[in-house]
Amino acid sequence: IVESDVPCCDCDEEYICIDEEIAPIGTCLNCGASNTIIYCTHCNCPIEAIPQEHFDDEQIYCCDYCNDKLTN
Repeated sequence: IVESDVPCCDCDEEYICIDEEIAPIGTCLNCGASNTIIYCTHCNCPIEAIPQEHFDDEQIYCCDYCNDKLTN
């Protein structure tokens, strides 16, 4: 099972695993890169994938939809 609409930060393919039974969560099933999927803090929709070492769990992430609602 993979996260759709979120391309890998290395190969740009949408094969990031979200099922621990298949591979470690965040592993690209195409190239093997370790990704962290960023989810919107407000609605929990996936936004993008970044290398695990760049993830900041204290940062607030916001999708375009929620950002528009919060700023208008």
